[in-house]
Amino acid sequence: MRPSPERTNITLVGYWNRMIFTPPWVDAHIFRLEADEELQLHVPIVPVAPIKFESQAATLEVSMSRLVIIPKEPTVDGLCRSEMMAVSLLSDLPDTPIRATGVNFGFDVPAPSTKLRSLLFQDDIGRIEQLGSTIEKRRISRTVVMPDRTLNITLGIQGAANLQVDLNYHVEKAVRPAREANREIDGQVLVLRQHAVELLRDVYNLALSE
Repeated sequence: MRPSPERTNITLVGYWNRMIFTPPWVDAHIFRLEADEELQLHVPIVPVAPIKFESQAATLEVSMSRLVIIPKEPTVDGLCRSEMMAVSLLSDLPDTPIRATGVNFGFDVPAPSTKLRSLLFQDDIGRIEQLGSTIEKRRISRTVVMPDRTLNITLGIQGAANLQVDLNYHVEKAVRPAREANREIDGQVLVLRQHAVELLRDVYNLALSE
């Protein structure tokens, strides 16, 4: 299986003041770019759509209800950089009300095993197709309660595309200030990545290929 850059991110759900996120502030407090690095700003036409800040290493999406940090490469270095950005955000805006935090990992499996495909291709599919319908998407999900957070596991396939495996580690509880939510992210991203890799190996016999 291969990591998916598009589906790997850190999400901070809360009540964000978008007026704070000017390019100089974002550069100084979040990206902290070197002199030769460039920060790009993408302003949407639709007002409710997120503003995007982009560097060579990561993208930050800013909306009123959530911030999403997406590493360009979901490697160890990319994940560490994204964690540092999230920690900086939560530290520099300590009184921001936070409703949930999430660390998400996506993987693509180009050639899933017969056993793995059988989880998605159940007997009812053939019967549904016999009625003249076509199954467009096949998906199964599992919700796992961990000691400090909840894990949602989703396996899905659309048509003849690759199998997609997504793991969403999230903490959702009473609204708390960002300074308290920081502990849910700080030092946790690589730990959760290792947990994800080991779970997929032990449960679904999937091996990571960087």
